[in-house]
Amino acid sequence: LRLELDQASTVRALKQRLAEHWAKSPPICQRLLFGGAEVAADSQALGALLPKSPADEAGGSSAGAEASAHQPANDPNWPGYGGDLQGRQDAQQTLRLMMVVSLESAQQGLSNPAAKVRAEALEAMAIVAPRRN
Repeated sequence: LRLELDQASTVRALKQRLAEHWAKSPPICQRLLFGGAEVAADSQALGALLPKSPADEAGGSSAGAEASAHQPANDPNWPGYGGDLQGRQDAQQTLRLMMVVSLESAQQGLSNPAAKVRAEALEAMAIVAPRRN
């Protein structure tokens, strides 16, 4: 599955988009693996997972990455829109992630003090948990 998201989008937003494509994988049950390790937090920006450019590692900033994170997708000059890439760093980068669906987070969510988390966990259990006849 190939999805396009802004670099400022969160891991949670990605999980919600994945759930739209796979109805039996609610966000609370998804574990995303990147580079062999689990992506830590739902609040983490996807751009933070992208490989750093040599300018970033040297303490500089990448103008192309900044432009892609803040420029609207309907701007014909934005590389993600298919505009002219000449003179600009290609802002479209690909993250290859593996998704694992697990009931563990939903089970833990059932005892969470926040009612919203408990409700999400209960809904997820109704979708994913095995049923007995």
